[in-house]
Amino acid sequence: MLRRSMLSTSALAAASAALAACGATTPSTPGTLPAQILADVTGALNQLALIVPALAMATPPVLTKTVAATLMTDLNDALGFMATISSSTPAQTGATVLARAEGYFNAVLAALLPLPIPSPYNLIVVAANVIAPELEAYLASLIPPTVAPAPAPAATRAKLAAHGMTLEQARTTLKVTPVAN
Repeated sequence: MLRRSMLSTSALAAASAALAACGATTPSTPGTLPAQILADVTGALNQLALIVPALAMATPPVLTKTVAATLMTDLNDALGFMATISSSTPAQTGATVLARAEGYFNAVLAALLPLPIPSPYNLIVVAANVIAPELEAYLASLIPPTVAPAPAPAATRAKLAAHGMTLEQARTTLKVTPVAN
């Protein structure tokens, strides 16, 4: 338990430093949810929702119809949570909703990342995975680690690192417009 706590603390510190470096922790109004994080997560969820059905219909199928239906339910639930918050939502209130969306987001990523996803769909999955640490670091700054959802598995992050996609490249791939601070 202590090892897990130490690992999660160091991972959260690294993610928080990365988040601070990109300037995404500065919301337009102090105490509200950052518009860029909301745009990034919503963009990632929307793009994943577009590719999941295509992966089930691919030849050969990458996903079974049952798995695709489960992932679509998770994506729709996450998008439903995202629709209830905005950049004017108080940070503490919105963080609990955002954390619920993050749980579904991570579940979808964990299901997709180990699969041999063909191009161009694989770029959407990698780009969504670039967004995940940004969200995790933001939530970690508001929600105590004992309450915050667990980050995506280390294997997920390792697969991402092999692609070397930056946050800006991820936003371009996911068709997310950068939000001015």
